[in-house]
Amino acid sequence: MLDKTAKIKEGKIMSCFICERIEMIKDGTNPYFVTELETGYVVLGDYQRYKGYTCFLSKLHVTELHFMTKEYRINTWKK
Repeated sequence: MLDKTAKIKEGKIMSCFICERIEMIKDGTNPYFVTELETGYVVLGDYQRYKGYTCFLSKLHVTELHFMTKEYRINTWKK
């Protein structure tokens, strides 16, 4: 069953803002994309309250960091 906020875009189910941003990176349409890492993507923040503000978008879709396995968390934050 789809989440109430889920959207369908070009045949793909988009259920959250982060998933939409990752799809934009994969499609080459995210203007804020900086680089791809083993476990995620680095993007510039949409709003630059502080110049150079960046965000990390994990390739593993979880709603909370503690839902990641310990091994994945360690591997992600070592990089």
